[in-house]
Amino acid sequence: MTNWPTTESKIAHTAIVRNPIAASASLSANPASSFTWSDPERRIFRRRERLTVSQWAAAHRVVIDGDFKGRWRAELTPYCNEPMDTFNWPHVRKVILCWAPQTGKSNVGFNWLMYSADQDPGPAMYIMPDQFSCNRISNKRLIPTFRATPRLAAILSPRADDISTYYIKLVSMDVMMAWAGSPSTLSSEPARTMIFDEVDKYPATSGRETDPLALGEVRTLGYPFTKKLLYPSTPANEGDNMDRLLKDVADEIRDYVAICPICGHEQIMVIDQFTWPDEIKDPRTIERKRCAWYSCASCGMKWDDSARDAAVRHPNAHWRPRVSVTDGKPAAIAYHLPSWYSPFVRLADVVAAQLRAREGDPIKQRTFSTQHAALPYINVIQKKVESELLQNRTSLPPFICPVATVGITLFVDPGKDVYWYGAVAWQRDMSCHLVHYGYVTTWDEVRALIHETTYGLDAAPDIRLPIWRAGMDTGGGRYENSDETMTEEAYDFIRQHGGGKLVGTKGKGQGFWSSGRKLRMNVIDRTPKKKPIPGGINLWTLNVDAFKDSVHYRLSLPESHPGRLTFHADAGPDLFAQIAAEEKKRDKFGRAVWTQTGKHNHYLDVLVGNFALADPEAAGGVAIRRPPSTEPAPPAPERGPGFVSKFLPSRRGGFVGNFRR
Repeated sequence: MTNWPTTESKIAHTAIVRNPIAASASLSANPASSFTWSDPERRIFRRRERLTVSQWAAAHRVVIDGDFKGRWRAELTPYCNEPMDTFNWPHVRKVILCWAPQTGKSNVGFNWLMYSADQDPGPAMYIMPDQFSCNRISNKRLIPTFRATPRLAAILSPRADDISTYYIKLVSMDVMMAWAGSPSTLSSEPARTMIFDEVDKYPATSGRETDPLALGEVRTLGYPFTKKLLYPSTPANEGDNMDRLLKDVADEIRDYVAICPICGHEQIMVIDQFTWPDEIKDPRTIERKRCAWYSCASCGMKWDDSARDAAVRHPNAHWRPRVSVTDGKPAAIAYHLPSWYSPFVRLADVVAAQLRAREGDPIKQRTFSTQHAALPYINVIQKKVESELLQNRTSLPPFICPVATVGITLFVDPGKDVYWYGAVAWQRDMSCHLVHYGYVTTWDEVRALIHETTYGLDAAPDIRLPIWRAGMDTGGGRYENSDETMTEEAYDFIRQHGGGKLVGTKGKGQGFWSSGRKLRMNVIDRTPKKKPIPGGINLWTLNVDAFKDSVHYRLSLPESHPGRLTFHADAGPDLFAQIAAEEKKRDKFGRAVWTQTGKHNHYLDVLVGNFALADPEAAGGVAIRRPPSTEPAPPAPERGPGFVSKFLPSRRGGFVGNFRR
């Protein structure tokens, strides 16, 4: 129980301060009149411990959650020591932690606050991205940690209303909680220590004010020589807050150097040194069997999780600047730490995430980049130059598929005058090859493309592969001089000639999707005008932005890389111009959006549709396909009468222009 000052002790203390000589003589003459120093007074006048933040945490910090509850164990995450001790370095003002999740970055901020409260008091503010996360970290972690640490529990205010979600009062200092979207909380009080947690989740502006980082940093202007600002965060996208801090604010960027426990070689751990059995391609198998290792860059010794921990905890392991400032006194230091340094992350989980990223899904690619490599995700889906796409052209002629093909998809994008299409041959590793593209002018030709066209297999000319799955865009407006729409005509064609392999599609932008999904499969039995569709049709809703990301990502993969998108030998400028007709850029709100810059983008839409048809979310996609049979395909069925829309006269005519590319 804290011994707080009594009225008598306060009077005596005042007398000593005002006239120390007389008070000393009075106490010597009359010892009975002496008084007892209160606990806060003793704490103020006691000799200060000469401890750094890391030393203080090891001596006093109590951990309240996780598998390592109890005293802070510095040996678990030794890479936290230097970032914590920068609080004691007088020349450092800003510390940036670009770390993967589950590496201990939030604890660096906690230890800063607790050390400051006990050893070097000064007002502090802790800022979270939103009010919910602010409430959670205050009530679930910060306040309970203060109460569980005896050194801090003794200096918490005894008044119940002095400790709340947004305000923690101690005898020595105040800790204020705020969130980035509230300018009132950010600008409420000056602070010497500012902790901006998860900065890449901050909104672009705080209400009608400037950006949250600038608004919070202004709070420290009253402490020009003692202020400390910490930015612990997992990175997000290129150009976001963490990326700007690394490029524009940091004087030095430092990497952690591990020491091989076998040969003693110093090395920065990089993803290229990970190994796993060549015969295992399934990420789930690697996770289950934990068959992944890190190979020492010098002796080649394979580290398992235990050896990795020994390398990270080696007494000589340290942080190394990429480029040092000339005077050796950086004011802003950034620390970069991937997930594979953490004792809480298995090496097998890193390799599994890397293999999933290689599948070509930008979401999985972003997950690996930000959550494991701790790098801002760089959109490789920038504008493509037509000349660059020539590099994806192969020597295979049209209508010939790569030998490892397991299925062919075809997608049709109807227009008011023509029907654009493209056929893509797929392999099990998601490598894809545009084997045939062009446009036709009649529905009868569309039906023939889907049900009668077959494709050869490289090195096996006797094998003919039919279309495995087909799709058709059902969007579109009204025809001239007609009340009927392109959507209704597409529905009617799918119902009459789908043949169990043709589905309808409609696209939705990124704003429609909140769960990370790329498509939804439904069955509809009515048109948008509520007209019945006998038997119904399959209608898939596509996340077109996500599939455009995939198209451009696969185009950017190097030659022979699994998942690469290639074209047949006769692919020409007409195809490349339409694929390059859209680019992804940021709007005024900082959101990455696809924008059409060319006149036509039909072939890009055709590729998007083909990617959806083969995606694992589409009832397993091409991954469930088996290699084709070596038996020759049966003869094509007899061609029936052409499709005639019940809404419009048939637009008959031969193939146009460059039909059979």
